[in-house]
Amino acid sequence: MYSMRTTGSVAVLSALVGKIAIWKSTVCCGSKCFSRRSYRYVSRVMRVRCNVIFFPSILTHCAASSNRPPRPAPPPLCAPQEKLEDFDPMTEELEDIYSLVDACADYIFCVRFRQLPSHIDMADLCGLLPNLTKLDIIYGVNKIGMNYERMLFGLKISDATSLARCFDRTQTLTTLLLSGNMIDDDLLRMLMTGLIKNNTITHLDMSHNKITNHGARLLSKLLGENSVITTLDLSDNQVYAEGGRYLARGLRENDSLLKLNLRLNRLADDGCRLLLEGLQDNTSLTELNLGSNGAGAQSAQSLFSIVRDPEHRLMVLDVTGNNFQAEHFELMRLSMSHNRTLTGLDMRHNPGYADATRAVAEIEKLVHTNEFHYRGRLTGNPRL
Repeated sequence: MYSMRTTGSVAVLSALVGKIAIWKSTVCCGSKCFSRRSYRYVSRVMRVRCNVIFFPSILTHCAASSNRPPRPAPPPLCAPQEKLEDFDPMTEELEDIYSLVDACADYIFCVRFRQLPSHIDMADLCGLLPNLTKLDIIYGVNKIGMNYERMLFGLKISDATSLARCFDRTQTLTTLLLSGNMIDDDLLRMLMTGLIKNNTITHLDMSHNKITNHGARLLSKLLGENSVITTLDLSDNQVYAEGGRYLARGLRENDSLLKLNLRLNRLADDGCRLLLEGLQDNTSLTELNLGSNGAGAQSAQSLFSIVRDPEHRLMVLDVTGNNFQAEHFELMRLSMSHNRTLTGLDMRHNPGYADATRAVAEIEKLVHTNEFHYRGRLTGNPRL
């Protein structure tokens, strides 16, 4: 076996099937020294018949060559978001968390929690963040495994109260996402006490909750004449036909809303018709999603009148998963011949989609033509 010694800093060696890999410094073998560039030569010189090579003398020499004690590993860095998500009021002090947040408050513009088991007071937290523009919270617990408890998930009354105070005080918050928090009408009523006084939030996401007709009536008050909301997402809730009537009432007077998502609700044909009739007088909306709501013949007539109207600026329309028949696709084709604004139209997963191949192809062609001209207007190229 070869006798070895180390020079310079510590050399880390790995022996596997007779090959030596060098990561640091220089390894001396007898009277010859080889650097990292002579890896192949060292491998050839150090080749032995045994499969595993042990060099206990190297470790002994390395320990003896350094008189300094080993440097302790630095503590892991933890962002304020991670500290807040994992905060345990039983073992940690809230003032320590606030001190950490206050140290970097001027550089925090977005707060995004995927879990918040401590249900910390968001009014106090947001009060420390003068530049907060986006708030995205899911109240729950990650990686819970078999320890699931219903009470660990969802927005609580105390959370709704603190959030309402936050909405009332903030001067910078523009985006609010409370998706998947089991918010029902009672909790929404408490949130509305702050939302109704707010004039900065323009993007409101209440999707994947338990909002019903009464909640839709409350939210319609945010769509009044003085509304500043541009995006409203109520997808995957429990809004029925009566809720569509309330929303339509708010949309008639609204001139700020640009995107409305009502996918996966229970509007049915009558509710979709009422909503679309409310949009007859609304010329600001550019994106509408009514997918999987049971829209049918009554809704189709109201929808086609909007598509034909040159005053409307609707650009993206999603009516997938409804009850439109083959004749409705033909009527949509006739309506699209008068439309110059619709650049995105999705009508898949309807009963008549497979039987209206020709009409679907013509509709797609008209939509692509509108998109082609729209891009030309954006770029200023008259050829597009």
